[in-house]
Amino acid sequence: MVGDGQVRSETEKIVKSYGLENMFYFYGSQCQNDYVISLKSFDICLAPYRGERVRKLGVSPIKIFSYMASKKPIICSDLDDLKFIDEYGFGRTFREGSAGDFAKAISEMVERGDELKKMGFKAYDYVVKHHDWKVIAERILDIAYGKESVS
Repeated sequence: MVGDGQVRSETEKIVKSYGLENMFYFYGSQCQNDYVISLKSFDICLAPYRGERVRKLGVSPIKIFSYMASKKPIICSDLDDLKFIDEYGFGRTFREGSAGDFAKAISEMVERGDELKKMGFKAYDYVVKHHDWKVIAERILDIAYGKESVS
């Protein structure tokens, strides 16, 4: 895991309580270049978002899209903005705020073995087709020139 966010210590406790210490590395905070390199070593990417602030403002897709672009399956909170992860088969969601469900999701995904790579490639294909910077720039230009509405 990369980062020193609010859930790091809780996540370390969960990992230990389920006896999964040999499956996790906790890297701490990293600069962007090191983060991109670290993603390559991951089998699964985690996004355990929680809290009222996230529910009010929504989830910034940048982290999720970077996971998808790195061809990795994702385990994330079941917030409305992230339900597509389950729906499209890019990974698995878990009940937001439930440490037990989070741990169960990790265990279940680890057991899926070779299927993880397929999920990651599926996520990559989707993000490149729908959320590549070129695609986003074209949508912005279409909106600016009145070819597409903002809705």
